[in-house]
Parts: sequence; structure tokens; C-alpha cells
Amino acid sequence: MLLFTLHCISMLVVSWCINGIDWIMRGDISTGDNWVTAVSISGDGETTAGETLAFSPYSGRLVAIDWPSPGTPSITWQYTDYADEVSSIDICFDGSVLIAGSRGMFDGTESDVVTVLDSAGGVIFNLLDDINEPGSIYGVSLSEDGSFATASGKAVHARAMGNDGEVYGIQISEAGNHDVAVVAIASPQANLEVGNIVVSEVTVSNIGMNQESFSVHAMGDAEQVVFSEWTVPEYGSWIFTSYTELVGDTYPQKDTLCTGTSAFHDAGA
Repeated sequence: MLLFTLHCISMLVVSWCINGIDWIMRGDISTGDNWVTAVSISGDGETTAGETLAFSPYSGRLVAIDWPSPGTPSITWQYTDYADEVSSIDICFDGSVLIAGSRGMFDGTESDVVTVLDSAGGVIFNLLDDINEPGSIYGVSLSEDGSFATASGKAVHARAMGNDGEVYGIQISEAGNHDVAVVAIASPQANLEVGNIVVSEVTVSNIGMNQESFSVHAMGDAEQVVFSEWTVPEYGSWIFTSYTELVGDTYPQKDTLCTGTSAFHDAGA
């Protein structure tokens, strides 16, 4: 059993459990920054990584650790293209893909807020602060096989006051021959009033390599689809579900998208 922890706020501590009860410390690694903010271990226990925050000026880094269990761990590579805290990390089961989420640069454009990397530290995909993402990323997650990822955060920077947020769905695997998906629901909104006339609207996209026989015709194209009107009948809550149906879809896991909406009357002294 492996253990990977924070220690003295700027150290990565790695330990090995010899019998399910007793732990032996195998080493500690100084990051050179002020805080270690997150750590992760792959499901097979062979890949570990940590993330940091440094002050004056703000910066952060992703530190990948080579740990030949039960040998001595050491840093294999670092990724430093961050202008603030790197706050979340995940690693797929075999360690072949890592994802990191960062706050990004405050009131500027300089660095990553989401980075997907391979086991050697090569960048597979990234989102840039201010250009791709207006705020900060707080959480990331990878599927066990490393083919899909999610990232979520605040729509304004973590160091600023503000509301709203977003969730990203990221396909890391290569595009399939036939692959379509619902990528967004523009309507209905979260809060409605009784009597509102709602026109449901979704965005569908053809991510695959071939033309398909629905309203999206070429790889990478996206199109808005509008449905029949619906009138809010009474106070209550509803789930709107949209999905695509394509025979032979390579990745059917992302064909369905749901949104919740409600109508309530509220008053108080």
C-alpha cells in the first residue's frame, strides 16, 4: 500500500505500508514553493504527482514523482506554466494521463487553468486563463482509462468576488469514425415562472471523422436545435433531457445531457 501526503506545507512525503498496518517513510521532496496544495496517486500505484502554490508573485507547478516501489522516490519532471495556485489533480489508473486545474492569472493572460499531460510531461490539451476560461478551475477528474476528463470552476477568478461557474467535458482520446454528442443546453434556464413559454434549445456537435445524416454535416461542426414550445404549468421542478441517436456511435457515454429547472413562489417577512 502506498501513501502520498503533504508535510510542512512545502514537502511531498511518500511512504510504503509493509503489512497493512505499519508505514515506512521512503522520502520527502522539497518543491521549492511555499505550499503543496494537492497530491494524487494512480490506481496501479506506480505514478504520483503533487501541485504547489508560491507567493510574491503568485505561481504554481505540477511535480511528477518517479516511485519505484518500494524504492526511493524522485522528481521526474515538472510543469510550471501556471500563474497562481494549482489546486486540483487526477491521474488515470495506469498513470498514462494526468490532469491539473489551476486558478490562472488574476486579471490577465499568462498561463494554464487546465492542463492534460502524458506520463512524460508532454501537453496533450490545455485551457488558457482569460482566453479559454474567464475564471478559475477548482476541480478536475479523469476516467480510469484516461480517455475523458472533466474540469469545473468559478466564472470569475478565485481572488475576486463574483458568481456563476462552468463545467468542461474533455475528450482526450482520438476522434472516432462516428461520434456525435449534445454539448450544451441553452434553454430552459434554471429559474422559471408559471405561465412562461419555454422553447427548448440545445447544441449538438459532430466530433467524429465522417459526415452523418442528422443536422451536423462535417467534422467539428455544431448546430443549434430548437424544439416545440412548452408552457410552465405550475410550481414544481423538472429535468430536461436531450440525447442523440447514431448507430455505431464510438463514444455513446456523452450522447445525453440533462438540465434541471424549477418554478417556485417565495415570500417572507
